[in-house]
Amino acid sequence: VKMLGEVGDDSVEITPDMQNQTLESKPLWQRISIMLAGPLANILLAIFVFAGLNMYGVWEYTPIIGEIEPESEAAYAGLEPGQLIVSVDGVNTPNRQAVLERMLLRLGETGEMSMTVTYPGDSELRYNVNLVLEDWLKGAEEPNPIEGMGIRFIRPKILTVVGGVLKDTPAERAGLMVGDKFLSIDGEAVKDWDQWVDYVRMRPGKEIELEIERDAQVELIALVPEPVKLEDGSTIGRVGIYPQREPWPDNARFRKRYDFGPALVNAVEKSWSTSVTILVSLKKLFVGEISVKNLSGPIGIAKVAGDSARAGVEYFVQFLAVISVYLGVFNLLPIPILDGGHIMYYIIEGIKGSPVSEKAKWLGFQAGLVAIVFVMVLAFYNDILRL
Repeated sequence: VKMLGEVGDDSVEITPDMQNQTLESKPLWQRISIMLAGPLANILLAIFVFAGLNMYGVWEYTPIIGEIEPESEAAYAGLEPGQLIVSVDGVNTPNRQAVLERMLLRLGETGEMSMTVTYPGDSELRYNVNLVLEDWLKGAEEPNPIEGMGIRFIRPKILTVVGGVLKDTPAERAGLMVGDKFLSIDGEAVKDWDQWVDYVRMRPGKEIELEIERDAQVELIALVPEPVKLEDGSTIGRVGIYPQREPWPDNARFRKRYDFGPALVNAVEKSWSTSVTILVSLKKLFVGEISVKNLSGPIGIAKVAGDSARAGVEYFVQFLAVISVYLGVFNLLPIPILDGGHIMYYIIEGIKGSPVSEKAKWLGFQAGLVAIVFVMVLAFYNDILRL
């Protein structure tokens, strides 16, 4: 899609009577408005989608600490299981998403992160802690700030009971069934699901004797984990089952519904915070505080879209809204060839009182195209490696 008379477009011969129809013949404010229209439409779409989800009702997860990793930043700061995180760096964090967003803004940095915590049901007593950062998760691929801090939020307990058996897997061939409770593996008592997973991963192609409880009877089952090769070249074992979980604790999540006004305000705030996170992340990529391996392209977007669709319509629609914010913000970047690049030229024109020369524009558009192509190639490369 091109505007009539756009720089570098010779596909249409512009006759004298068409001059007043070209983009450059329009007043400066109209040209800026035209370039703003697309990105603003993206952001407005996201706001109305977020607002609709807020009125429909969204699940919010309370940031209650379930576990603290030993010898982690959180452990050294004195954080404890059972505490509720109420703010990070002075900004209120009513849910886990808010905690994640505040932590994302500190990736790759050195200094202190302040955090205020309390205990659920005791909002009067609050504790302030400072977590020490030193090039925090700098260069990490797909960093998880919360786990990187040594924090695991409260979650449903994973039981050592089979919740599902995948088809055509060692588990199905060995006869494992939903409801089987693990008692021991190779004579060693099974304490938790993680122990079972670690044991299987370390034994690709080796027979395991599993003691289970089924219908109040103890049975022995032999199975051989199939070898699975990972991206780094290592091989792990996999049997093809997933566990049962306990229900969510009452204080760990709640469904929140908003009236129209508050829903719209919250949607604007969510779109704004997402935009800030995008811009800060871009800055961190540029200065090297975040690894370029975190860049993702169409393949990565498609994968996340598929994952969110499988999680449910609510998650998929929310993903579309987030992508819409990304499109709006990226298009407003002051890079020639993007809408933001055009706006930059128009602002320069308004300041100097005359248009930027055609040669300067053309060189800028070429440089912008090279930059976009470079980023896209890098994003595709990262996506393919992740596959």
